[in-house]
Amino acid sequence: MVDTVASIRAAIGRVYKVGAYRDIGWARLALMWHWSRESLPLHDHAKPCIHYFLSGHYLESFESKVVIAGPGSLLMKAANEPHANMMGAEASLALRIELRNSTALPFVKTGYLASPSAKATFALEQLALELKSGLPNETLERSTAAALAAISATCAEDERSVEECAAHALLSSPSQHIRIDTLAKELRLHRSHLARRFQNRYGCGMREFALRHQAMVALEHAAFDGMNVGEAVIEAGFYDHSHGTRVLKKVLGRSPSEWLDMHERLITA
Repeated sequence: MVDTVASIRAAIGRVYKVGAYRDIGWARLALMWHWSRESLPLHDHAKPCIHYFLSGHYLESFESKVVIAGPGSLLMKAANEPHANMMGAEASLALRIELRNSTALPFVKTGYLASPSAKATFALEQLALELKSGLPNETLERSTAAALAAISATCAEDERSVEECAAHALLSSPSQHIRIDTLAKELRLHRSHLARRFQNRYGCGMREFALRHQAMVALEHAAFDGMNVGEAVIEAGFYDHSHGTRVLKKVLGRSPSEWLDMHERLITA
């Protein structure tokens, strides 16, 4: 493995920018901008952390999976989990919560990507606004505790809202090309009503949400299962090679082959 500490320190400013940093004792908060088309080599963090994405696309590669986060995504990472950062075509902005207690998020798995409930979404966006506004630590501490409680409830909840049911259907069956009209009918909502609720909840449309997940599955097949790009995009449910390649290039900001070459260098260096 490369000297990641030196590499990451050298990358500050080129790869990411930290703003509105606050230490509230048991957690550290920040707003983080990750610039597009940049990368960090394989590394880990001593403390668990949560990223709630407010805008843009962001990519991470773990030892056996790829995560593509976008607006409304909640990415949680346990401590000491090696990963490489490979940014997408767009710069991203995220609320970052780093927890001092490594056991504070017992439900977190390696690169756990969740779709937060409406309550958790509201709590996280409220916390981001309070952090940006420079409110006192006492306020931030209460809001952080409320956000963590809402996240814990999200991970434990059995009942889902209609938006969460739609997201679950899109994530569970990306290769079946679920029709939005059919999904809306199953959820007993008009298509436009479901689309508006989904957009408000996740910050993107249902098709973008599904395509982002398909791209993640395709990259996992190509990076970890030994498939070539053509096989990987078909296995992930894209109509054909050219369609899958276009979507991947849009999300990654580079061709899939270029991304895979970089992935190999960053993971094995």
